Amino acid sequence: TAPGGGEYEFEMTWSHLYVALSKRLVGYTSEAWFDFSVHGGAIIDHTLTEFQTEGVEAETIDGERGWFAPGVGFSATVRGPGPAGFYLEFLNSLPVNIGGQAIWLTDARAGLTADLTENGLVSLFLGYRYVRGTYRLYDAPLVREGGRTAAELAMRGPAFGLDFRF
Repeated sequence: TAPGGGEYEFEMTWSHLYVALSKRLVGYTSEAWFDFSVHGGAIIDHTLTEFQTEGVEAETIDGERGWFAPGVGFSATVRGPGPAGFYLEFLNSLPVNIGGQAIWLTDARAGLTADLTENGLVSLFLGYRYVRGTYRLYDAPLVREGGRTAAELAMRGPAFGLDFRF
């Protein structure tokens, strides 16, 4: 409760982006029934926290913040005849203190995928996703000790979207 026992409202907006280069190790041809690749890149997250109570509207002490971490993972697809298959992807960040902050993040998704284009450059995904992140702040960049946890976030549930391959 807010001061004086009043009601309050806390809201957090969380945006999550992963940009990576992928190395295809197995499959990825029109005849392949199994595809496997490894990828590495950058995890870029954005958090915005707001607090509101009767007559007062404010940001929390951490307010709006951008987060960055290197990340690595793998993707695997098992396909039957035709453009559809089962897809599994796993991503984990490397929690390096860059600029006084670090992310420990796990992102996993599994479900059905279907190619929308003949060459497989665009696919539709429908399945389940789990993302969990721990965000830590440090007094100085590149130190490994100390710091405090600014947020622990988790999201899970049905997911859908488009995957683009270049």
